[in-house]
Amino acid sequence: MDNTARSPTINTNTMNPTPPAATPASRLNGNEVTFDPQSQSNPYFLHINQNPALELVSTPLEGPNYHSWARAMTMALSCKNNVTFINGSIMKPNADNLGRYLAWERCNNIVSTWIVRTLSPTFARSVLWIDTAYGIWNDLKRRFSQQDLFRIVEIKCEIYQMKQGDNSLNEYFTRQKLLWDELSILRPQMNCVCNKKCEYRKKIDELNEQAEKDRLPIFLIGLHEKYTCARNQIMLMRPLPNVNEAYSMIAQQERQFHMAYSGFGSQLYQAGESSTAASALLARTDTNHHQQGFMEASGFNKKPVCTYCGYRSYSGQVL
Repeated sequence: MDNTARSPTINTNTMNPTPPAATPASRLNGNEVTFDPQSQSNPYFLHINQNPALELVSTPLEGPNYHSWARAMTMALSCKNNVTFINGSIMKPNADNLGRYLAWERCNNIVSTWIVRTLSPTFARSVLWIDTAYGIWNDLKRRFSQQDLFRIVEIKCEIYQMKQGDNSLNEYFTRQKLLWDELSILRPQMNCVCNKKCEYRKKIDELNEQAEKDRLPIFLIGLHEKYTCARNQIMLMRPLPNVNEAYSMIAQQERQFHMAYSGFGSQLYQAGESSTAASALLARTDTNHHQQGFMEASGFNKKPVCTYCGYRSYSGQVL
């Protein structure tokens, strides 16, 4: 039996533990945002120009325009680095930490004021007594962003029945695109979340691609009759262009129509004709001038002078 004393095994990992990975500067524990009001990249930092009187969105929320308003408002708050106050990343802290609580309250009131200032008077009164910007944002979202089946049907009817009429091509295309964008928000495209490509992802991609192709004939059918020729040429193209490429092709023909209606082309033609006629007249006048000088120098075309009146008005007889 070996009675040799063995030295105890030392766990170096216990004595010198590996230091934990550094947390990001803006977030702690996954979702909690760090408190650093002196750093310009921190949401708690307020610039001197960030005041409650700012209007981040020019068009106020009136109900039907919620999705466009929410998109514009999110972009504006992202530029101010204050989106975390409306998406739940920064919640109301405990009042025990007075410094952090006061900084949160100041930033929260600033963001809430910016949101209220972009609402119509009726909607502004309905959310005035909600304490947090996160609460105001969620209240508006629950009120207006629900998938309304009747609104989806209404949008589809507007898209299929839309005609260009007397509107310009740009106005017609923009109105139709706004409806498509709103429809994609209310009924988004399907996506496959599998890590590997499965048999359903290909089918989903085909369905989404077909939905994108459906926009082209709807856009072409609603065009004015003066674009019939261009529309027929586009429909015969293989492969078919997307709706943006078709708009670019039609816009070129619209510019040609505009030149014809404004008379710009005829003015260029008349200017060219006038220049040609003036050159011909100048050449003819110059030729006549040289011929007249030659005749006068050579003695041609001289009539006898009347001795009584002094005019060359007689053909060879002197009174």
